[in-house]
Amino acid sequence: YKTLVSVEDLGASAYLGAAPLVKDPGLLAAAVEIHTVEAEHATFWRYMAGMDPVPFAFATPKTMAQVLAVVTPLL
Repeated sequence: YKTLVSVEDLGASAYLGAAPLVKDPGLLAAAVEIHTVEAEHATFWRYMAGMDPVPFAFATPKTMAQVLAVVTPLL
């Protein structure tokens, strides 16, 4: 479960970090919807892993460089 927690946490943080870069209101709305789903997934997998799901409600935005630093070794 911990890998799933990492992936979903990262996904939600990536959308949060990219939000200020999105200028089109329609695209921003779609990105926020996706972020919400990623956060729900992260909360679920945290629960399944026996972790406290609440801290993720206050996710930290991540830059593209931060996201790539986590993802690149997995590819």
